[in-house]
Amino acid sequence: MNNAVSLLAVALALVAAPADASQPGSAAMAKYKAAWDSVRTYTCRVTSHEELGARVQDFTYDFSFQKPAKARMDITAGDNKGRAVVYTGGDFLTGRQSGFISFIKLRLNVHDRRVTSMRGATIAQANFGSLYDHLAALKSASRTASRAGKDIVLTIVVASPATDGGITKEVVALGSAGLPVVYDEYQGTQRVKRVTFDDLKLNVPLPPSTFTL
Repeated sequence: MNNAVSLLAVALALVAAPADASQPGSAAMAKYKAAWDSVRTYTCRVTSHEELGARVQDFTYDFSFQKPAKARMDITAGDNKGRAVVYTGGDFLTGRQSGFISFIKLRLNVHDRRVTSMRGATIAQANFGSLYDHLAALKSASRTASRAGKDIVLTIVVASPATDGGITKEVVALGSAGLPVVYDEYQGTQRVKRVTFDDLKLNVPLPPSTFTL
């Protein structure tokens, strides 16, 4: 009986103890999913840096999203500044060039190289839900999470880089809202992609005109 009482006391103490600064990757993903489930619309400013061999691509864009799949990207700085792209689902999007031909609208496949990043990322993959689905489906050798200030940093070591475009590790920092603030991709020790999300506004009204060009 004394042993049983002691075991119960230990169990209760463990339950009552404060959580450790680190937490398993599954808990971080659950936090991410719960946060995403509560979102209907959002806007943010996105800064992207990609490397591919000796090539580098940098650009910043304003991003608007409405579930299930409506998205708008307006490039405000860097490569292709002035371009705008609207996506409402399916295989095609509407794009608008910058400069004196900005009145010309193009209907393009979502994977057209003119409207993807250097490493092939599309506007359909730019939202938090798509990133969550990618991370959840990713076959991993390990998933760990740790605290970095107020952020939870989820690190996924990729089990089969050949199936993930040669990426060996993916790292996402979840902010206080439970949604990404930074997302990194690595090939070995080299970081080949960094995306940061700033000025996040959740569940804001987005008029229908947002998703037209």
